Amino acid sequence: MPGREDDHVARPAIRWHPGNPHFIMMMMTICRFSFLIYCFVSLPFGLVAQELTTVHGIILDELAQPLSGAGFQILNGPGGLTDSEGRFTVSVVASDSITIAIRYLGYEPWSGSLDLPQIEALTIQLTPSSFALKQWN
Repeated sequence: MPGREDDHVARPAIRWHPGNPHFIMMMMTICRFSFLIYCFVSLPFGLVAQELTTVHGIILDELAQPLSGAGFQILNGPGGLTDSEGRFTVSVVASDSITIAIRYLGYEPWSGSLDLPQIEALTIQLTPSSFALKQWN
């Protein structure tokens, strides 16, 4: 209301320092607003879907028996263990080829680069390692 006596009274200026609650609230608001802008700007880049393809196969020993619990690892991708029948299934990002590594205790490690479009099912046969464990008496 015009004509009030306290309209011309000088108010103290707000001091903007880290201990001031107004400063803290203002900084929190700026951080929240900046985060929201970041989310909306980066949203289109996160929505790019990657096409997946499934690779499956079986890992066998030298007698063509399945190896349960053999470890497999896709280079720059997922890995895991074979099931009780020596089989594995893994989904990978579709590309021209993948590199897969297989390990099993007592067998030589196996690795190879495989062309994805031509793979239906892998059959990998491991060979026993050449070293023998020392027998304890």
